[in-house]
Amino acid sequence: MEATPEDRTARAAETEAFWDWALLELLLQSGVRIEEACELTTLDVLKRRQPEGRVYYLLHPKPSKFDRARVIPIGDGLGRVLAEMIAHVKAFYAEATRADGTPLVSSRSSAPGCPQACGCCCSRWR
Repeated sequence: MEATPEDRTARAAETEAFWDWALLELLLQSGVRIEEACELTTLDVLKRRQPEGRVYYLLHPKPSKFDRARVIPIGDGLGRVLAEMIAHVKAFYAEATRADGTPLVSSRSSAPGCPQACGCCCSRWR
């Protein structure tokens, strides 16, 4: 069944609203700068274990201001935001596959829902 233009418009508006919310929450809860937020990848989420076995997570944004690296503890709220962002990106790439399983979108393209600094989602906040 073909999606109507209204369906595509509604979906695009929903996606844009999600990324607006996610970026705002990320900025507020972590204190990262906009350029740091746009450069984040899943590799910047660090999993650590305390000596007594408790697991905790840290956010390690790339250095921007003064070229100083920093590490930010990830609390429950920020963890939920990051998990939602990762889920949206995974869902986007899962939907963007051909019938034979080959991807329609490369991981480097400017795609709706892409959280990278490729000019699609972070460009309007710079």
